[in-house]
Amino acid sequence: MWSGRRTGFLIRKATAVGFTFNQRSTSQAVPEGAVGIQHIYANGKALEGVKTGKYADGAIVVMDRMNYTEDDKKIMQEGVRKALLIMVKDEAKYKDTGGWGFEGFKSGDANQRLVKDGGKACFTCHAPLTSDNFVFSKLRN
Repeated sequence: MWSGRRTGFLIRKATAVGFTFNQRSTSQAVPEGAVGIQHIYANGKALEGVKTGKYADGAIVVMDRMNYTEDDKKIMQEGVRKALLIMVKDEAKYKDTGGWGFEGFKSGDANQRLVKDGGKACFTCHAPLTSDNFVFSKLRN
């Protein structure tokens, strides 16, 4: 679906729309794969979708997930890239996953694909977000 070269180009041409932090926790069920600092980018169609809640085919959202470290003073620092995660809107092609295609690369390496089930595991987490078109990201106020 994607190549590393294409993904790098996308990030350079995209708009940063947010930042999230999923912390390790013993009190809530945060899968280890979702733990990290995330920088979220959107192409023009996805940026319009973040604003309106309606995503047109061709909308692309990229999440650059980083590991983090925490010192004894509880200061957290961004670490190495954990994964580069991509969502592509195409209603016809991805009917089984809410119109979204999902792809991911371990450490951002295009040779280390994380999505091997057509995005079904990804969509499991996104499925409850029907009113947000299955997108977690929100535009900053």
